[in-house]
Amino acid sequence: MKKDFNFPYSELIQRSDKMEPIIIRDQEQLSVYGFAPDTALKIRTKADVLRDLPTDEYWIGQQMLKTNSKNEARSSVDDLLADLRHRCKRALGENSINYKLFRFSRLASMNDRDIIVFGNNAISSAESMLDALASHHIDADYLTQLKAQIRLLDDALDEQTEMENIRSRKQSERMQLANDLYRLIRDVCETGKLIWKGKDENSYADYVIYGSSKSTHEETETKDKLTD
Repeated sequence: MKKDFNFPYSELIQRSDKMEPIIIRDQEQLSVYGFAPDTALKIRTKADVLRDLPTDEYWIGQQMLKTNSKNEARSSVDDLLADLRHRCKRALGENSINYKLFRFSRLASMNDRDIIVFGNNAISSAESMLDALASHHIDADYLTQLKAQIRLLDDALDEQTEMENIRSRKQSERMQLANDLYRLIRDVCETGKLIWKGKDENSYADYVIYGSSKSTHEETETKDKLTD
């Protein structure tokens, strides 16, 4: 989905506010073209809802918070696995088959999902050789701490993904509402210009909508994206 207009949401809301008294003024003329008496109310209601919706910048901020939490959890898992690696290397010997079973060399290239799987596999491997690792203080409590941190990373990653989905959904919902409002205003403005063309220059100008982020009072009619 994409916006049907090329100016900011704030400009659309501003124009919506300006249109309400104009539509009320010209309701009799607009009714000839099928516009219901509640057209101005519909525009105001949609504009008010759009005005109150959180912007995409808000959801970007929420996503950043979740990403930061995930990064902190990942950093803790990295540190704990690095510590496990060092202890295992000293306890088992770097060239031993038991040490090679862990495949610690893969750590440098792992993404978040992969390191969760790796970490859980490393815990299972360590649990099977606790006697050999005990001299370097790898015990059930040590592995429980690692397991808990991996679970935190897993949860944080799920929350990050969910927030990405929420942001995308909220962005689409806001855009859909804005497009609906834009189409309604465009329809009214096309009709209003037709009504007043060659009859009343000021009334005609009331229905000119400008495709720019500048104030409607600062634009020229050559930028009228909606109606020309």
